This record gives sequence, C-alpha cells and structure tokens, in this order.
Amino acid sequence: MALRNRMPMLKQQTIFIIFVFSLILILVSMLSSCTPEQEAQPQKEKSLADDDYDGVANPVDLCQKTTEKHAVGKTGCSAFQLREQALLDLSQISIASFKEEDVTLLKDAQQALQESLDPSLYDESALPNCQQHSSIIQLQRKIVTALEKLSCIVDDASLVNATELNGYYTAQFKKKKSEKVSLGSGATERQIEEKMFELVNASCPKVAQELAGKALEEVLSAHFVMANDAYEKSQCPDTKEGALRNLKLSIENHQENRLLTIVDNLEVAWKYANECVCGPVYP
Repeated sequence: MALRNRMPMLKQQTIFIIFVFSLILILVSMLSSCTPEQEAQPQKEKSLADDDYDGVANPVDLCQKTTEKHAVGKTGCSAFQLREQALLDLSQISIASFKEEDVTLLKDAQQALQESLDPSLYDESALPNCQQHSSIIQLQRKIVTALEKLSCIVDDASLVNATELNGYYTAQFKKKKSEKVSLGSGATERQIEEKMFELVNASCPKVAQELAGKALEEVLSAHFVMANDAYEKSQCPDTKEGALRNLKLSIENHQENRLLTIVDNLEVAWKYANECVCGPVYP
C-alpha cells in the first residue's frame, strides 16, 4: 500500500502544528465576535491571558505551567518540558511487534532523553555550563539518530516512495552521494542523476513511526529553545552575530531535512553566544 501521503514526516508535522494553531486563533476570534457587545471586551481580555507569564497566550500555549523565567518556544514550552513530552511520547509506543534492533533504538533514545533532563547538564535558570555543554550535544545526537531510524527518516534525503508490510514501513529515499563525482561533458540527465544520487531504504515499525516523529520534532525544538535562549542572554557582543547566523542556518536545515546538521548548527550557535564566557568556538 502506498504511504507517501500518510507518513507524518517532520515538515508535514511542522506545517500541521502551525495550521492547528492558526485554526485555534481563528476560532477564538470567532467566539469573541459572537458575544454580546457588552461582553466583547472581557472575552477579548480572557483570550489574551497568559497564566504562566511566559509571553505565549493561553489559547496557543501547550505548556500552561512553565517555570517562571524559563525560556520557551512558540508553543509556550521550555526545553525541559519539550524533552519531558518527548519522553512521554516514547513511553506510549508498544514494542510487542518490534524487531530486536528497534527495541534497542527505543531504549537508547529513552535513556539519552532521561539523561538530558539532568539539571546538572543544563539548568535553564542558571549561568551557562561550559563544561557540560558537550555532554548535552552528545546526548542530542544520540537521540536524533535513534528517532530518525524509528520514524523512517534518512537524514539529508528526499522521500521517493513508501510501502507497508507486516506492521513495518519501508521508505525509499534519494540521497546525494558523499564522494566526489566526475561527469563528462556529454553526460545525459539520467547519467548525472545516477552518478550523483543513490537510493537508500529505511524501515521502521508502523506503531512507532508517528510517535517517534513527534518526539523527534520536540527534541529538536528543545535544542532550538536552548540555543536561542543563549543568544538572547548573550553578553558577548563580538560573537553574538555568529550565534544568530547559525540559528538561521538551523531553520534552513529543518526545511532541507538535514536534522543532524541542525544539531551541529545549534551547538555552534550556543558556543558563539557564550564565547566570551566559555572560550573560543574553534580553539
């Protein structure tokens, strides 16, 4: 059975989330306009309430009890809350039909996520922890790598086709070859395609694909919140621009499905933001 339109890939998830938030805002607006004139103002004030004072209004705040002064993303969730939600999503996956290697992947992702919640690695209300930042990055790469496999995603590649058999998805991706390719002047378009790209297959349990993809998006969002918070709090004027540049690159990476490159760019962004405290980005 063809699954091209059914697989909730990361870009589709992001668009869907934004779409849902837009619908919520439209619905709130419609409800406000339907109230009697004398009640319109109180209703408007209620719709703009922000109970946890994180700068994100209640109607679009997915985390209503954010700790005060913790940085949040557009959904109103802190990096800690996003990682907690990712861990909760993974706990809901049934492993009854899993192959042994998929059980190992899930356990690895859960263990790394649990370790990343250790406040000694990243305390959102404290000064930057220069010594422990590399540990967070190592955990982040381990989580992203495992969740990509569990959600049938090949990094830096485009989906060609997908099928389902015996409770497993098999997806085929087109990926640019890593080695240099020499092309003759008379090469046809098909020859260029064959020399520059290769087809790569990915397989994952059907029951895990959607929740693993959701957890992956939350983990990447948590990392962005952490790096963006470092940029906003940065006291390093000479390198702050470098942090912003890499934050922008991470957004481009997301659009290109280069998820491990997102981790790399967010790591560099954090280091630039804290270079005057933690030392040179490239010693």
